[in-house]
Amino acid sequence: MVAFVGFLVILFLVFAGASIQRQGEVLRSQYLVEAERIGTLVATHINTAASVGDGYSANFTLPPDLQGAPYYFLSFPEEERIVVVWGTQNASFSAPVSTSQLLFNVTSTSVRVRNQQGIVYVE
Repeated sequence: MVAFVGFLVILFLVFAGASIQRQGEVLRSQYLVEAERIGTLVATHINTAASVGDGYSANFTLPPDLQGAPYYFLSFPEEERIVVVWGTQNASFSAPVSTSQLLFNVTSTSVRVRNQQGIVYVE
């Protein structure tokens, strides 16, 4: 009887561990989907500003967090990409942009994208 109870406890622990691991994978997937949406939104505005040219300006709003987690952006103009970074393990999503003439300084959820003399400003 004790062996049977021990077996049930071990079986329970195995299934509980697998369930917790799967839940973590689903959560990471949800973060990635949201980061992709945010990164693509910003990249689309940058690409529009670059293609329309001088004088283009648009405002948009970013979500305050990514599924409850803080996030931030990195920009790599020379590589023509922006990166959304979130979480304690610095998970990220990279989105391509169509210009290396990019000055990126997002400090709030209200964002303005403009093209001034061929340089795209994201502020």
